Amino acid sequence: MPMEDFMVMLRRVIEEELPQNREEGYKVAMAMLSYLQRYWSVGELRLKFDIAKQLGSTGENIMRIEDGGVLRALRRLGIVEVVEPGVVNRVKELPKEFVKVRLDSLFT
Repeated sequence: MPMEDFMVMLRRVIEEELPQNREEGYKVAMAMLSYLQRYWSVGELRLKFDIAKQLGSTGENIMRIEDGGVLRALRRLGIVEVVEPGVVNRVKELPKEFVKVRLDSLFT
């Protein structure tokens, strides 16, 4: 799938899952995907804490956003699965161009 199509689908699902916090949700989703590009399997709490740290948050706001639907959105897209007890696995390859996405570009 071309990167542009992937990004459109991601934005659409994030907007559906997080209509009140869609921009923050999109940033969290991008950070999670970047993380999962490198580590295909991770504990859910470890993922949340690492993303919060990466985004410079105390964690509470990021975890609230995430709990509000980012993982649900990524599951809807078939990118991740959450298995017991709280393990997140990337089950789908991301577009090759995704590696080139710089997280700092999301915040400028």
